[in-house]
Amino acid sequence: MKILEKIIEWGIYLFVFLLPWQTRLILREGNLNGYWEYGTIGIYATEILLWAILLLAVIWWAINKIKISNKVQRPKSKIVFVFLSLFVVWALVSIFWSDSKFLAFYIWHWFAEAVGLFLVLRTVKFNATKLMWAFVFSAVLQAGFGLWQFLSQTTFSSKWLGMAMHDPAVPGTFVVETALRRWLRAYGALPHPNMLAGFLAAAMFFVIWLYQKMEYGFRKLLLPAIFVILSLGLFTTFSKSVILSFFAGAILWLAAFFIFKKSKEKSTLLKFILIFLVIGAIFSAIFWEPVETRILGAERLEIKSTTERLSYFSEAWQLIKKHPLTGVGLGNYTLAVHNEINPNLQSWDYQPVHNIYLLILAELGIIGFILWLVLMFFIIKKLPAIYYPLIGVFLMVGLFDHYLWTLYFGVLLFWLIFSMGQKSLDNSFDKA
Repeated sequence: MKILEKIIEWGIYLFVFLLPWQTRLILREGNLNGYWEYGTIGIYATEILLWAILLLAVIWWAINKIKISNKVQRPKSKIVFVFLSLFVVWALVSIFWSDSKFLAFYIWHWFAEAVGLFLVLRTVKFNATKLMWAFVFSAVLQAGFGLWQFLSQTTFSSKWLGMAMHDPAVPGTFVVETALRRWLRAYGALPHPNMLAGFLAAAMFFVIWLYQKMEYGFRKLLLPAIFVILSLGLFTTFSKSVILSFFAGAILWLAAFFIFKKSKEKSTLLKFILIFLVIGAIFSAIFWEPVETRILGAERLEIKSTTERLSYFSEAWQLIKKHPLTGVGLGNYTLAVHNEINPNLQSWDYQPVHNIYLLILAELGIIGFILWLVLMFFIIKKLPAIYYPLIGVFLMVGLFDHYLWTLYFGVLLFWLIFSMGQKSLDNSFDKA
């Protein structure tokens, strides 16, 4: 059934390319003293594509009489499958003590989809180069879109593209507020600039890997130009956590090349780091007003953001102390803040703590948190060393944001990144 396998393979490429587009059918709007995003139920268009891929994969497995256990439970990876199963089951069991069982199940189904994608990428043959190009082309489109948003300081809404209007003059829009004006941060097609930043940072690592592995030709010459576009897009998001995490990851990667004396890889990475620094310097020189505000953090919105993050940490610790073993249930964090801490906040003030580690601890308790940590340890242990800088970036971003755990795009992106690394990047760069 080569044709079926090819359909699955190209379906994966298409899914990766379309993932940033947030088109969805809202089945029920969440309400918690007003519109509540974290309680809103809907179906994303890319979910339908993913369901089709998973269904075809099940048919392919059945036709070829391939058991998941034969593919996944090899001696060197059996432990990953065991802890993956335990974690998913524990997350499902948490539904029973959640305030909103339906919401907990809704969020759980994202994790089930992500695990399904993880298993498909471990068992179905795919071309690593094509998959990375799909990711990079998608990111270039998002970076270009973000650049237009920042330079024009406007966006447009479209239900078919899953986009909302973001007006810098309207409170609630993510901006950099200086003494003179409010600067709109780039969103791309995503609901938050930080999400766009994480997506672009991953694509920038893929560009570097592709450049290192590809033979000389037009596409290799194109990659530095793509990196410039992605870098500009990243800077227009003004995401401090992602920009610093990307730079730190690249520097540590470069240090590793110096230690192991890999001169070719070292020179390539150094070239891209210099491009990143030059783009950053030019961008800062042209747009110093908002850059300075983000660096110093002395303006009203920067201070407000810091204060809010500290209050979120306080709320998280209160919930952790109340539910140390089991947590409040998957996806029920903001509802628990309302029910157990403060029922009188505005709807937009019910936000998850901006730290996925505390968030997992609060929602799944110590048991779930330990299962997740052990699972991550064994997955990362199996990854090729070249993949560590990118994984490091996402783990660092998790210290300062929550979308990798709380939103559909973030959950799928997180598991996609880990899934792509399961097949050694050193050996899977097929000619494409």
